[in-house]
Amino acid sequence: MKSTYCIDLILIFVIFSLPLSAMCTPVADRLAHLDFGDPHPQTGLALATDGRGDIWVKGEISPELLSRQLVLHIPSGHVVDYDLYVYHGDRLLRPVQDSNEHGQKIRTRYPLYTFSTENPVYYLNFKQNPVSKLKVSIQESTQYFYQESTDLMRIYLYYGLIIMAMIFNVVFFLIFLDKHFATYVLLQASLLCTFFLEDGMLHYFYPHIAHYFHYLLTWVSSISAVLAVMFTYYLLDLKQNSTWFRKVAFPVVAVLLVGCGVYVWTGSVLVRIIVNVSCFSLAGLCFYQAAVLFKDLIYARLLLLAFGFLVLMGGLYTLNEFYDNSLLSFFDVNGLRLASVIEIVAVSFALIFKVRFLREENERQREELRYQLEQLKSSRHEKQMGSITHAPIPLDLPTISAGHQEEGIIHDIGMQYQLTEREKEVLRCIWNGDSNQEIANKLCISINTTKFHVGRLYGKLNVRNRSEVRSMREEVVEN
Repeated sequence: MKSTYCIDLILIFVIFSLPLSAMCTPVADRLAHLDFGDPHPQTGLALATDGRGDIWVKGEISPELLSRQLVLHIPSGHVVDYDLYVYHGDRLLRPVQDSNEHGQKIRTRYPLYTFSTENPVYYLNFKQNPVSKLKVSIQESTQYFYQESTDLMRIYLYYGLIIMAMIFNVVFFLIFLDKHFATYVLLQASLLCTFFLEDGMLHYFYPHIAHYFHYLLTWVSSISAVLAVMFTYYLLDLKQNSTWFRKVAFPVVAVLLVGCGVYVWTGSVLVRIIVNVSCFSLAGLCFYQAAVLFKDLIYARLLLLAFGFLVLMGGLYTLNEFYDNSLLSFFDVNGLRLASVIEIVAVSFALIFKVRFLREENERQREELRYQLEQLKSSRHEKQMGSITHAPIPLDLPTISAGHQEEGIIHDIGMQYQLTEREKEVLRCIWNGDSNQEIANKLCISINTTKFHVGRLYGKLNVRNRSEVRSMREEVVEN
């Protein structure tokens, strides 16, 4: 047993003691037997496949960049696993990934190699098949780091815009207690995660899990599509305005989520295509439903503009990632980011119009409630006049009748504004003139819980203070 361990140690020592040229010799031999095709007319890259199934890319460096400190990277989060080989003299070497010219590790959004060479030929080795469209960027190191800092500043400004919009919608949700705002916050968070991945931030912050990029992006995109369906359903009140939306959307959502699980399990490209098609199908479904309600609802028009532009840019961006076409080169992640900004602005206006509509609807309901109170007042007055005529001494009957009427009014208000039983109790206490502390004592709850229920009651009744709540009480005939 000891002799076996000794042999293993000797083999390890011999392997790591080999000179770099000896280690690179197999690579040079493999390259010598490869048959590279004609260079691409735009990128100048030639492709070949070796006996192991690895993809090799051959390119050339511009003469004016030779003998300078260079940085090579592929500005796409979709390509994370590749090696670079360049000539150092007559030897073919592999530089250290994600390090500067001093050999120190650095943070980068995409895998990069820092090197210097006098030979213009370089090779890229992909362990997995690369994206059909491959863009290789070679710059001087100083130029690269300056451009990278500028790009990061622009990206952080965009992230700040999304986070600010999320904060505003959280505040609106706390004020209006409306699920439209909550759903849109989740949708914005999922879009932020999507851009986080597309911008290469996964490799920047968590390079050890960057190879899970495609799985994470598939899940995040699918969640965004599902949240878009939920947001459309709530914003356009499709429970009342559409009978077929849920019947069509639910099966597509089921296929989408099952497809995500299968893709993570198998890594099949076909399954990934099915998932992408399902995502765009859900987005198209939202787009179509907004178009159906285009004439009736103003916020449907804004939603149509937002989702339509975003779906269009997203589809063109996806085609740009997989197909090499000069017409699609304009639809990069920056174009998708611009579409997202337009979507945020348009949906924010849609939410504003939605809130205005709800406030007008609440005002209309309050007017109806005032009318009903007037009818009750008139009816009670007639009953009192009849009681005076036929029964000169009514005893306690009017008081009991008024109490029943008040309970009926509270019941009607509860049905009208969807009040909980606790909120009805709080409303009754406010009508009786109780303070928050007195309400807390009567209902055996804390003062903070009382304030919470009072705030929810204000939001549902669309009032700002106790006086406006009591004004509803004043409509009832006093005993």
